[in-house]
Amino acid sequence: MEKGKTKIIDIIKHPGFLESVRNQLREIHQQRANVTLRGVGLKRSAIETLEEFKVVPESYPALYLEILLKKSRLSSRERSFIKRIGDIALIDTMKKHF
Repeated sequence: MEKGKTKIIDIIKHPGFLESVRNQLREIHQQRANVTLRGVGLKRSAIETLEEFKVVPESYPALYLEILLKKSRLSSRERSFIKRIGDIALIDTMKKHF
């Protein structure tokens, strides 16, 4: 596919996007675990709320697309979290695979 004709949906559907999301979530969990082990109390984050709602990494591409299309019904905190994860995954995927 030519670089000029790549659509955002093509990047979101690419397996590299999901891989990047998984890596980011894994890193966030590790960072939070390390801080917690030091005895520092952390406030609840959006990632914990999403996990309570049984949101799995495989659903992040669809949730990210809903946010881009302004059709999401999530709270602003959760939308911001998913958008940040999705934006980073989008850039990583474009750099590595397109």
